[in-house]
Formats: sequence, structure tokens, C-alpha cells
Amino acid sequence: MINLSVAPDVPLSFSTSRLSMRRYELSDELMLFEATTESIDEVHPFLPWYHPDYSIEDSRSWLLDINPNWKDEKSYQFAIIDWVTGKFNGGCGLNSVDDNPIANLGYWVRTSETGRGIASEAAIGLLHFGLSTWT
Repeated sequence: MINLSVAPDVPLSFSTSRLSMRRYELSDELMLFEATTESIDEVHPFLPWYHPDYSIEDSRSWLLDINPNWKDEKSYQFAIIDWVTGKFNGGCGLNSVDDNPIANLGYWVRTSETGRGIASEAAIGLLHFGLSTWT
């Protein structure tokens, strides 16, 4: 059994005016797979774990891979969910978190939802999450 506990005092979710960012769950494999296959051509060049033969098993494997990092305080990955529709719009996260604290910020938006400011809004929310969590 995988331990999906998290470090104390790290929020599991945060929100903006239109979006809810929440920690991925193992049950997200289908929505992740659907958004990934829709967006493979646009996302693959930037995120190598998205590849042309991407399968639902790859989604599950990725979810199993990222969630233990919360406990280790190394990486915090979030699903981006539309408040109104509940649609999965993509993902964002902080990784390579170190003791300074410095981290990389990343995001992707499914192809059908691009051009709506989702990436900008999620990135600003993620910045606030990081600053409020570690300062």
C-alpha cells in the first residue's frame, strides 16, 4: 500500500476566482488520460512523460509517482478544475523544492481550454500557494 499522507501544514488545495487547484487523487487517472490524449501534440515537446503512445496505465503510474513526493516535500502537483463546470483543465505544480525555499513552477492546459487565461490564473494562484506555505 502506498502512503499518501502529506507533510504537515501543506494545503491540499487552493482556489482562484474561476479555478480550484487540488492535489491529484489516484481516481483522477481517467480525466488525466482524456486530457492528455486530447493535448498530446501540444504538450509532448515540453513534458516528456506525455508521449504518442500514452495510455491510461501511464496516467496511473504518473499519479502513483507524484503523490509520495508530497510526503517528502519535493513536489506538489495539482489538478486544475473549473469552479463552474467541474471540468479538468490541466495541471500545475511546484517541484525541485529545496530548503532555501526555491522551486520550479510548471503548468499545462488541455488543448480545448487554451486561450482563456487558465495558465496565468493557475500560475498566479500557485505562486501565492508557495509564498504562503513557505514564507
